Amino acid sequence: MVSPGPNEPKGFILTTALGIAGAFVATFIGQTIGWYRPDQGAGLIAATLGAFIVLFIWNRLVVHHIVRNPGNPGGP
Repeated sequence: MVSPGPNEPKGFILTTALGIAGAFVATFIGQTIGWYRPDQGAGLIAATLGAFIVLFIWNRLVVHHIVRNPGNPGGP
């Protein structure tokens, strides 16, 4: 819903992988600035925000043609 694309498994897998990466990014940032101890992970809200940030960056990279859009193999 947040990052619409073709209804194909690779779009789902990519969005899932980027969401998981966002949760790891949120955990890393939270531990770096002292919100979480080294043995803690990001909470649901922070992981969701991290996923939104990673998805936003990914979409900006695709729009500026820095990264090829996997959902449009014939496109620029």
